[in-house]
Amino acid sequence: MKLLNIFAFIITSVGASEGGHHGRPFHPSPPSLRPPPAFPRPHSKNPSIPGPIVDLGYEHLRFSKPLPIDSTSSHINDGSIGHICPQARPDWTEDAGLLVALYTLGLIDNIDPSRLKPDPIQDVPHGWESEDCLLLDVVVPEGVVEAAEKDDDFVPCEYYHRIILLNRVTYKTIVPVMVWIHGGGFTFGHKNQAGSPYGFFNASTFTSDSVAIHDSIIFVTLNYRLGAFGFLSTPDNSTDPHPTPNAGLYDQALALNWVSQHISKFGGDPDRVTVIGESAGASSILHHITSYGGSSSSLNPDSLPRAPLQRAILQSPAFSPAADADTELEAFDDFLFVARADTFEELKNKPEEVLISANKILVSKSPYAQFTFGPTLDTIFIPKPVSVLLRDGNFWDDIDGIMVAHNSLEGLLFTDIKAVENDNTFATFIRKSLPGLKDEDLEYIVKDLYPLEDENAGVLDKLLRGANATSELSTICNAVYLLDAFGAEGSYKCVFGVEPGVHGQDVGFSFYQKPPSNPTDIYNTGKVLPSTEIVAQTLQAYIVGFVKEGDPNRGLIGPDFPVYKDGILILGSKKNGSMIVPEGELQNADSITSIFSDIFKTRNEGKKVERHVEWKSDWMGNSEKAFANTGVSDITGKESEIEEKEELR
Repeated sequence: MKLLNIFAFIITSVGASEGGHHGRPFHPSPPSLRPPPAFPRPHSKNPSIPGPIVDLGYEHLRFSKPLPIDSTSSHINDGSIGHICPQARPDWTEDAGLLVALYTLGLIDNIDPSRLKPDPIQDVPHGWESEDCLLLDVVVPEGVVEAAEKDDDFVPCEYYHRIILLNRVTYKTIVPVMVWIHGGGFTFGHKNQAGSPYGFFNASTFTSDSVAIHDSIIFVTLNYRLGAFGFLSTPDNSTDPHPTPNAGLYDQALALNWVSQHISKFGGDPDRVTVIGESAGASSILHHITSYGGSSSSLNPDSLPRAPLQRAILQSPAFSPAADADTELEAFDDFLFVARADTFEELKNKPEEVLISANKILVSKSPYAQFTFGPTLDTIFIPKPVSVLLRDGNFWDDIDGIMVAHNSLEGLLFTDIKAVENDNTFATFIRKSLPGLKDEDLEYIVKDLYPLEDENAGVLDKLLRGANATSELSTICNAVYLLDAFGAEGSYKCVFGVEPGVHGQDVGFSFYQKPPSNPTDIYNTGKVLPSTEIVAQTLQAYIVGFVKEGDPNRGLIGPDFPVYKDGILILGSKKNGSMIVPEGELQNADSITSIFSDIFKTRNEGKKVERHVEWKSDWMGNSEKAFANTGVSDITGKESEIEEKEELR
């Protein structure tokens, strides 16, 4: 099967590209960067055609809503130019990876948690990162275009870009569309990191010479702003001007609207768009489903438009309520301080490399299981916590189907082994995860919801206590809230049970592609062993069946997938088979929803927020070292200057 990669810009202040053919994307003359290697680009005999150097004017769009495309570029390149949004990864993620490895090897009870040392602050990479990153890819099976070429009104491939510019073609053959939103804690990741979508096309049973063109799908994947670039905010928007909260979610909404408006030009059906995401990507979908409080809600008096989607697949919708107002403002002040800006207006005009470095430093020092920046209550796009909005019926209820999956041990990746030694450390860990938690609610969580049954428990039992709590608090409850809100009809729930079942493990299975006979071809195989290949193929069949028909059972292979409340599909358990278990009540869901509601009850009721910045000398020492590595001169300084800045604060 031949796939056509089509690349598109969704935001720019001076120009944008909308499409291409045979892997030739439009591109408004970005810097020459190599693409991320995780996604093999189609090869083209045509070299890139450079355009003039222009001022993209991104300082005028920083920390603001994205702007729709208002012009196009006719320049074509071969896909060798790639961009990802500025990245930042917390230091604790390295320790989490080590912990998962030890758990998988059965070595947890043999380690001393105190000997797990935090990693040094990450190096600041150069290359692909750029604010000029709001791109989406459209991957179209060649057969769809071949069928469209039989249309009398079809414009020849050599002039394919004019289809978009002139809006001349409406495909008679239209196929379902699958839009992927990547995860990464809202601070790292990019549209191609999960790998090639080739496995999904195989699962659609499509071949280029098949008469069943309707069996195919179109795959779209997108970038969105991350970290401070996409989620810098102030709790009450008191500064003027101030950053637009949740700008990264607005990026996604604009991309989805672009798909709705233009996907028919590629052979896609705008009325059959399924949005799929994992982790932060799934959390993003949660926020789009509840955006503005839903269609008929008084929370959306101006009838603001939302991201259009007909179906949704959420894999591990991990999200905990945003930090309290104090913590949110502290992150804003910290970012100003590290970037050496006294005002938000001054921050907007800083060089790109200064902001990228400041973002890396702030995110790298995030507390365990946190990322510093992410979706936050803003009274508009996210008027209340997602769990409360779903409970109260404030969501878009015109979505045709919901498919939700989570892994069997989601929380392990987010559990600090040093924080579950006893009730006191466990309570501290929970409080950091849920800022603003009442003392009585904290005690209820520690003593009643997740008690330590045996005071002499080993490290493994203590770790699993924390992992189970984190699983429910951050992921499983979100799945239950969503499924209960939509009801059984058209709703499905799956648990990924391949051991160890940790967060993110299912992504490699979702994007699995059996290694080809030609060793020079590059496909994403994830970490799928031959013994679990059937699990990957079954999962892909469920996903594609849902994308095409709204029913995972149309995927042709695998056991029957029951609708929600009739049972839960456990995929990959018991020698990598599958089984159906009764849907039981999640006893803690109602209690946790009530707690979440209480946390935010007074958040936007005029609470006075005190500004404060607390720095440790070793923390800033690492920060100065990181900035020194970037060559950015105006952000480095002596410790005395830092102390003087503290006093001014």
